[in-house]
Amino acid sequence: MLLISIGTGASANANSNLSPEEMNLIYNAGTILSALMAAALHQQDFLCRIFGKCVAGVLLDREVGTVIAQGIPNVPKLFTYARYNAELSREGLDALGLAHINPVHVQRMDSVDHIDEMQEVGRAVAEQKVKAAHFAGFPAAS
Repeated sequence: MLLISIGTGASANANSNLSPEEMNLIYNAGTILSALMAAALHQQDFLCRIFGKCVAGVLLDREVGTVIAQGIPNVPKLFTYARYNAELSREGLDALGLAHINPVHVQRMDSVDHIDEMQEVGRAVAEQKVKAAHFAGFPAAS
């Protein structure tokens, strides 16, 4: 079985200027949902990489790395897994060769005024990250 996970883009939105006084109930109410969603996404991605044969994916964190071609010793892989996603920060867009795109335009999934830019990000990710080798051993679709 081949499992392909295609993300909608990620962007770290940590506030480095946040003071302890600002971390109150109102702040948490506005940020907790996105934090929980991000945690669930990372957990599912990590589990798929551990239980599957991971052939593509970005760095999860500095401790576990990408888990590509790794896993738990003596545990058979249950499926082949690839994760594709775009980093929608200024640095991430620059790395995709998209310096002309404003990160704010593509960081929201409902940014309908900037669909052309979002499609351009998708094409750049596909061109740079999706490789035929990731699908080796699977019959071509007819």
